[in-house]
Amino acid sequence: MFFNLNRYLASSTERVIYRFGISLRYVLVVIGLATLFLGGLSYFLQQLKVGDVLERIPLVILILVIFYYTLYFLTTVYFVTDSKIYKRVGVGFAQVTSAKHTEIDDMKVQQGFLEKVLFNTGTLKFNTPGSNAFEIILPRVGAPFEMKQTLYEAWNK
Repeated sequence: MFFNLNRYLASSTERVIYRFGISLRYVLVVIGLATLFLGGLSYFLQQLKVGDVLERIPLVILILVIFYYTLYFLTTVYFVTDSKIYKRVGVGFAQVTSAKHTEIDDMKVQQGFLEKVLFNTGTLKFNTPGSNAFEIILPRVGAPFEMKQTLYEAWNK
């Protein structure tokens, strides 16, 4: 979330109103659960004395999981301007998706039980005319119902 977002805007008159991304709570809980599981597995294998290589494999996997989720958190940003919503994902070669808020027919919040209890995250989905599918999908948004309300308020000003 350290990018210059102005270069992705469609016109020079647009201004970024709100910026958000993957929920930090989601990333921390996933890394914590992975640490407990893989750290415990490594400890269990150490107690069995299966060898240095097998004891360290879970720790290497844990390092990869931490790296992946940290990179996922840092390189995914959602932002709202006075006329559009944007989704930017990627390192180096970024994929940017946008939709005008006046053309959004439908905004759906999807939140499962575990998402609510463990992470307090959900998925925001935006549908535009002429398509049966949702064009913009923002996964792992923290407090999705409040975010939906924030988006409505930002666009109604």
